[in-house]
Amino acid sequence: MTAYSDWSLSSGDWLNGLNPLLTQEASEELSGTEPNWIPHDLGIESVVLDAGASAAGAVAVVTTKQGQYRVLLVRDADRWLVAHIATPDAAQ
Repeated sequence: MTAYSDWSLSSGDWLNGLNPLLTQEASEELSGTEPNWIPHDLGIESVVLDAGASAAGAVAVVTTKQGQYRVLLVRDADRWLVAHIATPDAAQ
């Protein structure tokens, strides 16, 4: 979430910084996003995994000052990747 909310970068640098953490689909979904559209002071308060987490996937509920983000994580070999980020307005 720290890299996601780094609005100080150009959109290309922002996406390049996120790409190692994203699935191909998530990268395509976020292409065209301007980092300055994302609140820069998220103020992360807590991160909790939904009860349905498994060895293959999980949803992390990230509570911030801006509301709750839902981050879909998938297992890719030996690492976790972000498959989707639902913003507070989309998660409602």
